[in-house]
Amino acid sequence: MSSTFFGASFDATGAACTARFWAAVLDREVADGADAYDAVVEAGDPSGGPPARWTTCADVEGNEFDLIAD
Repeated sequence: MSSTFFGASFDATGAACTARFWAAVLDREVADGADAYDAVVEAGDPSGGPPARWTTCADVEGNEFDLIAD
């Protein structure tokens, strides 16, 4: 059985700046709407495969988490 690492989520000061850094490292794009508080590096195969889908949810205490499916 093998495992595939799909993504990571973390808090950062200057989310758009951090996303631009990781997008450059991973040869990906930053999703539209990135700002200082929320930014996403586009998921999917950079060679042209279909993008992944994600949604941000919150538990009953208000802690946010992301669900990602490809």
